[in-house]
Amino acid sequence: MTAPTRCLYAYRTLERPTCQLIATVAYGTTGLCTPCNEQRSTLGKGQAGRPLPAVDLDPIDLLVDA
Repeated sequence: MTAPTRCLYAYRTLERPTCQLIATVAYGTTGLCTPCNEQRSTLGKGQAGRPLPAVDLDPIDLLVDA
């Protein structure tokens, strides 16, 4: 089982308080969760993202990461 991809803003909660921590779409090697993807700048709007597989989160894994 592979670990879920973290959102780019997962550890920057002051910048993106609505971040859901787990990326749902990737742009190259950069993963973004749904709220962060909706807030991304217009600079890369022409770039197509690729959806990432849905992952069931284990709360213990989130605590270990913290």
